[in-house]
Amino acid sequence: MSQSLEREWTLRERVVMRLHFLYCDYCERYLKQLSFMREAARTGADKIYEAASPATPALSTEARDRLKNSLRSRSE
Repeated sequence: MSQSLEREWTLRERVVMRLHFLYCDYCERYLKQLSFMREAARTGADKIYEAASPATPALSTEARDRLKNSLRSRSE
């Protein structure tokens, strides 16, 4: 499958892979992951990361203290 990203599949390879994908979701998912990683390497991981996960607002000091206290009380 990784070779398919470097060259075009022949007609026979395309037919065989499409038939295989009908019953094997894992291979289809793997090919999508390979394509995603290739695109990430081309365009830069930072750009893709920014698009996939928007920045989360920072917690206030008060909220952080409440979380810390809650976690401490659970661990004791």
